[in-house]
Amino acid sequence: MPLTNILFYILPSFLLSSFCRMEQKESKVLICYAKLKPEVVKGYKIIIVEPKHYLPSTIRVFKKQNEEIYAYISFGEVNSNADHYAKVAQYTSGKNEQWDSHYLNLESPETVKVLLDLVAKIFASGYDGLFMDNIDNFTQFGPQKDQHAAVIQLIKKIKKLYPNKKFIQNAGLELIPKRLPIFLR
Repeated sequence: MPLTNILFYILPSFLLSSFCRMEQKESKVLICYAKLKPEVVKGYKIIIVEPKHYLPSTIRVFKKQNEEIYAYISFGEVNSNADHYAKVAQYTSGKNEQWDSHYLNLESPETVKVLLDLVAKIFASGYDGLFMDNIDNFTQFGPQKDQHAAVIQLIKKIKKLYPNKKFIQNAGLELIPKRLPIFLR
């Protein structure tokens, strides 16, 4: 067998099989927006849930059996089934037909107040942090691109109010350089 065949066929197979035998460090993350039975959810590093389903007592059960629990929150959109929809409905700025949700106007002080109240309630319930969704709405191609400064201000305000809480940002990567200094202070 020519040396080139060995290099192109056998060596990659050997390297791949060696890679597959390497010890993989397991990281368990659970994301679920449906209601779970907290007593059966065990051993996760991070759990992300819809907070409307849980009382502080159930959050304590999750925390006894897992490392961290995050509350889902959207700063970009609100569904008409959300508990806070009635409070912000008149301040929305259009509809996302794909998800049947409404775009939040973060330049409205009323909307910001409702969101801050929601965050206060979430943290009072015992959550370790927030899973911030729809951040990509505020990027250059998003439907709320003209509000990118407003979402940064909102995140900055929340971080100042809750400096020991943790935050996971879903999408909107181009905003990270603008948001990162808030978390490095």
